[in-house]
Amino acid sequence: LKNQMKTLSQACKKHVLSEWTTWVTQVADALNQKIADITSCVEDDEKRLNTKMYLIDQTHEAIALAAGKAARKARRRSICRRKTAVSAMEGKIKDLEAQIEDAESTLRQKCNDEKSLLSMSDALDNDSTARNNLLLCKKDTESS
Repeated sequence: LKNQMKTLSQACKKHVLSEWTTWVTQVADALNQKIADITSCVEDDEKRLNTKMYLIDQTHEAIALAAGKAARKARRRSICRRKTAVSAMEGKIKDLEAQIEDAESTLRQKCNDEKSLLSMSDALDNDSTARNNLLLCKKDTESS
């Protein structure tokens, strides 16, 4: 009886172990399938993400290129405006230099005229002083 119980116990253990192994195998297969499905989805998502990242990089490059072109165009316009402003200023400077030359010439002429007038005034003063002295001498001679 003891041997029969032992044999029965071992048979039960084998049966339970067999069922357990079958169940573990089924669970492992199911999990492997789920993992394979998830891995496939992740790989697809990764491919889509890589494609989107590539498009983003391309867009950034296009934007940078466009910004560079716009900056160069703006720089060219700015240089052109500055050249135009410089040309206009050069014209104004030439006009001002001509006005300064005219003013200096006029100033020199007026200084010369003033010197001439001062010379004439001095001569007239000297002449007037001489006449007054002469008149005084005449009066003195007449009174004496």
